[in-house]
Amino acid sequence: MAPKHGFNDSMIAQTISRGQTAFGYYYLNLYQCPPMTFKVVYNALALGGTGVSPQGVITAYYQPGNLKANASTC
Repeated sequence: MAPKHGFNDSMIAQTISRGQTAFGYYYLNLYQCPPMTFKVVYNALALGGTGVSPQGVITAYYQPGNLKANASTC
């Protein structure tokens, strides 16, 4: 069964392990048509930790567009 929000835990894990980081979130540019960015907002110090843990993930979402893909190629 697919989750209602359109992604699962593996998308969050892939973004944290392979994505880039900026200002308290990880992001992964998705080269699809239309281009999208998947973002994971986190709190690195959750439960006294020193990195990203499942308890520190605040939210994850898709955002239309990304910085590297050209939307006119769709």
